[in-house]
Amino acid sequence: MVLPSVLILPAFVCFFWALAHSLLAFRTNTFRLFFLILVSVGITALADSGSFFHEARGGANALQRLLLMAVCPSIVPLLILYLDHLGKDTRHYRYQLVWIAIPAALFTAALILTVLMGTDRVNVFLARLHSEGNTFMPTLRGELEHVYFVCTDLLFKFFLILEVIVFLGFVVVRSWKEQLQYRQIGPFLFRGEPAGMKELQFAFLTLIVLVATFKVILTEHFFHEHTVTNTVWSFLFAAFIFIESYLALFSAKEKVSFKEMANSFRYNYRIKNHSAVVERMIGEMVEDVNSESLQRILEKIGIHSNLEALEGAKDREKEKDVHSLATTLFSAVSRSWADDSLRARFQHMMIDEQAFLHPSLTLSDVAERLHSNKTYVSKMVNHTYNMGFPEVLNILRIDYAEQYIISHRDATQEEIAKACGFLSASSLNSTFKRITGYTPKVWAARNQG
Repeated sequence: MVLPSVLILPAFVCFFWALAHSLLAFRTNTFRLFFLILVSVGITALADSGSFFHEARGGANALQRLLLMAVCPSIVPLLILYLDHLGKDTRHYRYQLVWIAIPAALFTAALILTVLMGTDRVNVFLARLHSEGNTFMPTLRGELEHVYFVCTDLLFKFFLILEVIVFLGFVVVRSWKEQLQYRQIGPFLFRGEPAGMKELQFAFLTLIVLVATFKVILTEHFFHEHTVTNTVWSFLFAAFIFIESYLALFSAKEKVSFKEMANSFRYNYRIKNHSAVVERMIGEMVEDVNSESLQRILEKIGIHSNLEALEGAKDREKEKDVHSLATTLFSAVSRSWADDSLRARFQHMMIDEQAFLHPSLTLSDVAERLHSNKTYVSKMVNHTYNMGFPEVLNILRIDYAEQYIISHRDATQEEIAKACGFLSASSLNSTFKRITGYTPKVWAARNQG
């Protein structure tokens, strides 16, 4: 049956992400609350979709209604606590527990009525309510069914709508107090620009609450008669839950971008790309580096001498000068990388493979061949050799040219230039003289024999 399979999609998404967060986000401050939210929403969605399984027997419908009343009212209070924790407000107040009284009273009344009526009688009533709507309720005045309907349907929905109004008021007040910039969400969605984590989660949680409220206000009979609407609602609800659950993995960050989200599973790479992945990881995490974490990194890689740089990093960290910290970090790392590092691969490419002999070799070509980034390669060269890439390239070519001249005494200027990676003889002459102090001819004459 296709429709029931679609209706349990939101529940499946909730339970899937509850498991994922248990494995990936259990260290975050908001983990417990968000885990409870996912489980509560999942149970609610599962219980709500159960009425569409007409094959349910043995009191299943009555038990699903009780489960719905027991769990559903907890969602909004949990959301408010979660958003408080997201804003680094971890305090709890006693008045926040007052909400328990009303849903507890409604659940107790529903439980008593279920026992008095019996699950079979409740199931028959719920099946009729599901297929016919509430148009037949006036004929049941004075019966337990009517009292059951008022308690489990009218009062229950009224309380949920009241909770939603409180939640929306909470979102408006917190957005105003914290001056949240929701206009960041547009560039985040359509251009991949970074957006505030609070803005994103406040927005998507509000959408989830509104979509859920839409389902609560309309009757089960309405959704039974409008299968397409029910299907669209299930997909929409599942999509919002999926997006919010993925965003919640980054709750510890102030801002997040699509690029960071796409690279969240960093270690899913081929072994030959290990160095390139590590370099990219360092580059992406630089913005989170502060003086304390930088000092620990430097200590781990054996850099203890540059205390002045660390003190300077502390001062710059106060000014949010992330680029200075990045420079210090890359400088330290470039001096201590292992043999499979970018520097080692660069040296292998230049010395062993003699890539410098290609006249049209550029920094972009080198970065592509090393499976790295042009910026990272440039920084590595500068910090390792204290000179830029073009100068390193020229020194390697002139060194090779000296050896070539000695072994090819009769070679012309054009032949030497072509063999050593220069585009022209004039370029060879000017570069050779700038580095050695002599032209190739003079140098060859001074080094005869």
